Order: sequence, then structure tokens, then C-alpha cells
Amino acid sequence: MQVSSDGAPPEWVKWWSVDPRPSGVPVRYGPSVRTMDEALEVVANGRAVVITAATIAEYYTRSDISFVRISDIEQCSIDLCTREGDSSPAVIELRKAVAAQGAGRTTS
Repeated sequence: MQVSSDGAPPEWVKWWSVDPRPSGVPVRYGPSVRTMDEALEVVANGRAVVITAATIAEYYTRSDISFVRISDIEQCSIDLCTREGDSSPAVIELRKAVAAQGAGRTTS
């Protein structure tokens, strides 16, 4: 079973649940959670699984949970959003760092 979230838009829940699955197997949703701590507690209790960002394994280390990288699903993109015309040195440097990674794009 995959955790769900009643407070999140259905499209978001389906994307993070990889629903539909590449194999065509229907996703079975289980307990609804609101926070990552709640999700990991559900996993630790054996009630469901969670598909989440790779960084969660770094920030939420627990001896009672195993994190396994999934390599055959669409990866998540991350966008930087700033105020238009923001001249803060920190924001300018952050924009440069993102652009240097080849991922920078500007939209209005």
C-alpha cells in the first residue's frame, strides 16, 4: 500500500505515488498522512510504503526504515522561484548557481 494525503491535490498524490505504475498494476492507497514524519512512522509500522525525494534519506535517517533508490521512474524537477527584479546578492548568486548547472530557464 502507498501512503496518501487528504490535504494534497490529487495530481500531486498520484505523481508521487507513480500512479499509474509503469507495470499497469493499480496503486492501492493506504493511510493518509500530512507530514514526512507521519509518513515515515506509517512505513516503520509496516502499514504502507512511501515514494519520495532522494534527499529524505539524508535528512530523515532512521534505523527502522530502509531507503531504496528507484531508477526506472520519471525524476522530479525542481524550479527556483524568486521575485522578478530581485537584486539581493544572495538571490543573484543562487540564480547563477542554478544556471551553471544547465537547468536555468526564465519564465514570466
